[in-house]
Amino acid sequence: YQTLGAESTGTPLVVIHGGPGFGSCSYISTLTGIAEDRPVILYDQLGVGRSDPADDLSLWEIPRFLEEIDALRAALRLDEVHVLGHSWGGTLTIEYMLTRPEGVSSVVFVGPMLSTPRWVEEAAELIGKRPSSEAEALRQGELTGDYASPEYLAATDSFYSRFLVRSE
Repeated sequence: YQTLGAESTGTPLVVIHGGPGFGSCSYISTLTGIAEDRPVILYDQLGVGRSDPADDLSLWEIPRFLEEIDALRAALRLDEVHVLGHSWGGTLTIEYMLTRPEGVSSVVFVGPMLSTPRWVEEAAELIGKRPSSEAEALRQGELTGDYASPEYLAATDSFYSRFLVRSE
């Protein structure tokens, strides 16, 4: 984890990033202003960024991710927090609020993923709008489980830059 604005005195903001599979570092530039008023805590979920690798798929369960938030709050003594959940982090934030809302002053959802089936359906629709070679590379990666092929990685980068990540 890292803390922006560690010297700020407001109630801390815990950022629960998207993914799973994306690290927290992409949020820094958008949160520096908030860090002037309150500490902003960014942490890397299991398997990404500076966290432990996760080869054991049984760990990739929502309760395990919620335990990470509890552990972070306990380690940093964060009795009272604001929570920001982005994309997959929004899904975790909903689960967190349903099961352990104690000490959470407010919640912000940024592009939350509220329905996995709907997300899969809409992603398939967007993939269908990509060039056929790119769409095929994505389908092949999903079918074979080969997520490291150059074709799959290039198609994923193109898909993300078009539909998920804005660089401006």
